[in-house]
Parts: sequence; C-alpha cells; structure tokens
Amino acid sequence: MEEPSLDHWFQKISISGLFEAEQDKFNAGELSFGDGGKRLRPGAWNFEIAYVFLSDIGFGVKYEGSNDCHDFLPESRYGGIIFCSPFENTYLGLEYLYQEFDNEDKSDVVTTQLAFEF
Repeated sequence: MEEPSLDHWFQKISISGLFEAEQDKFNAGELSFGDGGKRLRPGAWNFEIAYVFLSDIGFGVKYEGSNDCHDFLPESRYGGIIFCSPFENTYLGLEYLYQEFDNEDKSDVVTTQLAFEF
C-alpha cells in the first residue's frame, strides 16, 4: 500500500491569519468604549489552523486578541473546535473559547453549529 504524499497532507490543512488596525488614533471620547481620557487606536488580530481527516472529521485551534478595545472586544481569546460532515452538504461543529478582557473579566463560551449548504 502506498503512503499518502506530503502534498496530500497539506491539502487537508487550513491556515488563516488576520490583522486589522486603525491608521490614525481616535480622539479622547470619540469612541463609545474606553476611559475617555486618552486617544485610542483599536486593533485586532486572529490566527487559526485546522485539519480535516479523510473521514470529513476535523479539528481546529485559534488564538486572537485586541488592543485599545477595552471591554468591547476580548484582550485575548483562544479555543478549539471539532467538526464533522455527517451527511452530504451538512456540517456540525462544537467550539470552546476562553476570553479575557482588559477589566480582568473572564468567560468561557461553548457554541454548537449546524449548517446546511445548498
């Protein structure tokens, strides 16, 4: 039996990243969040990697964060997802995320998703 090629393994891996930030700072009090006493330059970033097995079952992990967003967005968030395709054009996923905010709030989020493609 022939081993799958390296190219085959890389076809099943998905990697994505994103960075967004304002080019200029907002004046103090111009945004609805923040302490109102300093200029803010909000930014956010995200990194995700996922792998799908031959049986259409997969898993992924993510790490994301933000700057100058105070309690509007988490300062850091990370987690994982397990997903599968039980039927053609049907997807089922279970995701867990842990979040920490600038004000020291922390939360755990569990999400399930059922999607149909047509």
